Order: sequence, then structure tokens, then C-alpha cells
Amino acid sequence: MEKSRIVFQARDERNYHIFYEMLSGLPPQQRQAFYLQEAETYYYLNQGGDCGIAGKSDREDFLRLLAAMEILHFTPDDQASIFRVLSSILHLGERLLPKI
Repeated sequence: MEKSRIVFQARDERNYHIFYEMLSGLPPQQRQAFYLQEAETYYYLNQGGDCGIAGKSDREDFLRLLAAMEILHFTPDDQASIFRVLSSILHLGERLLPKI
């Protein structure tokens, strides 16, 4: 991932789609295990404004991502590790960056 894109988005721009997809698609128990909230609450995700895209379903895209991971033989532990790292990035953004 490109660091500059993670930490800053211009107006009407979103961060990497995987963040929004993960927050929209993870089951509640996994979201809770990773201490995740809605996309709008994260500094790294809300700088560009609206976190959604008209006509686009992040949840449906997340389900397609899970299907692709399954085809590529990602184990449930592999998937959880990926989502744990992505969650950590969001949490670090809340803890380390000064709010402007």
C-alpha cells in the first residue's frame, strides 16, 4: 500500500476500497474482535467526505473478495491476519495523527 494514499485523501476521494469493504462486510463478531466501528469514524477514511460511492455496494464487493480468497486457498487464519493488519492501520491513524 502506498503510504501517502493511506494517510491523506483529497475531497471526494476515498482511501483503499478494502477498508470500506472490510468495515461493511465483516460479521459483527469479527468487527467486535478487531474493535472496528463505522467507516465515517476513522480519520484515514473520512477526510475525503462521504465514505460511500453512489451505486456501489462495499458489502457485495467484500463478499466477492472473500470468494476470491477462497479460490486462492487463503485459510480462515490467513484472512483473519489480513483483516487484523488492516484494522491495525485504521487504529494507528486514530492514535498517531494529529487532527487538523
